[in-house]
Amino acid sequence: MGAMSIENRKRAAVAQLETLKARVDHVHIEGLQRTKDDFVAGAFRDMFKVSTFQELLEKSIETRLKLEKLGCFKNIAIVIDTSSGSKSTPGYGYDVTFNVVELGRVTGRINTTIENNQGSLGFALQTPNLIGRGETLQGEIKCSSKKMHTFNTSFTKPLLFSNGSFNSSIFKQTSENVASGYKLTEYGTLFGLSFLYGGRINHEIQYEGIVRNAGVMNKNVAFAIRENSGYTLKSSVRNILSVDSRDSNVFPTEGSTVQLKSELAGLGGNIGFLKNELFSQINLPLVSDISLQASFGAGLLTDTTKNKFYSLIDRFFLGGPLTLRGFQFNSVGPKVDGYATGGSIYWLGGLHLYTPLPHRPSKGSFGDSFRLHLFCNAGNLGNVTRNLNECFDSLSKSIRLMYGIGLVYRLGQIARIELNYCIPILYQADDKLIDGVQLGLGVHFV
Repeated sequence: MGAMSIENRKRAAVAQLETLKARVDHVHIEGLQRTKDDFVAGAFRDMFKVSTFQELLEKSIETRLKLEKLGCFKNIAIVIDTSSGSKSTPGYGYDVTFNVVELGRVTGRINTTIENNQGSLGFALQTPNLIGRGETLQGEIKCSSKKMHTFNTSFTKPLLFSNGSFNSSIFKQTSENVASGYKLTEYGTLFGLSFLYGGRINHEIQYEGIVRNAGVMNKNVAFAIRENSGYTLKSSVRNILSVDSRDSNVFPTEGSTVQLKSELAGLGGNIGFLKNELFSQINLPLVSDISLQASFGAGLLTDTTKNKFYSLIDRFFLGGPLTLRGFQFNSVGPKVDGYATGGSIYWLGGLHLYTPLPHRPSKGSFGDSFRLHLFCNAGNLGNVTRNLNECFDSLSKSIRLMYGIGLVYRLGQIARIELNYCIPILYQADDKLIDGVQLGLGVHFV
């Protein structure tokens, strides 16, 4: 009876809030120093549309979230009080005050990044809210576990007229592709616009200009790799459209995501191509925190002009502990003297069954960061030919297929570590297999 009485009281209180009249007479923001008034004013527009106290509470929380997204404040507190004075609404007028504490002029951080089965340690300095309208200037240096160094300077500015931002960066980065025997140093600049619609649709438009220097890793690398050495200049535009309704990026149990990425190179420089990639994923909840996940990805790379070309660096590569498991990183597909030369068309699919750990140890805390999964991956990589029938025929005949079981650990809401036992079923004679235990860590997975 006591529990029912408490529940009834809660319902009565909610019902009273929904019928209690309210009108916002004034909205104040206290604590602004560098931040300009016109930059934050748009966050308060919906506050004046409320008609009940319940709506007032909801809009106050929504406004606080909008202010947090501006990236200017480290603390925001809300005070709701009855209004007073000659211009107040008698009986149901309210004043709402947002007390804010701005971020410092300079902040620093040390962070780790996990991608492509390697980790990196980064040191960053940032000047948030640089001019008073959410601008951020940041400089970052990263050192990876493979002694690769990256330097990046970026400037980001929110757009007042939309839920989006402008960003630009100047960078230097180095990388290696061991399966192909080459190393790469890139110097470039990037300009981009990003827009967010309804919290689920993200649209990015980017321009990138890069000077690239490719070299071989040792003297035994095949000539087909060596002939791609030297400097190239790529000038390209990208269009990235993503729709994501998943409940989590790392351990989704329901929802789906679709991303279409297109890149057109050849606006300048000596590199020219059209590159399209598609990735999709759907998650279905079953019973007792058990879920089924299906993923599919595909890509197509084609020439655009006769006087420009694309090199080994621009091609697709397949294989790795988070994509086509059971195969070494980038080791699947066409090869010359044992070195992977990549391809211009690929497809990749994955099917996972995720379950909690047996007996649910540490449920609700540390144990929720682990999952067991049964999985199956399939895919193929090849080159586009003039005869499309031959092209698709080759992709369907030399399929790589494997299955396995593994343990997955979530690193925050961004990355994951997998320890898997892989059993390849279908493969080619020159594929580099991992028949047994494989460790993988990164952000992107299939």
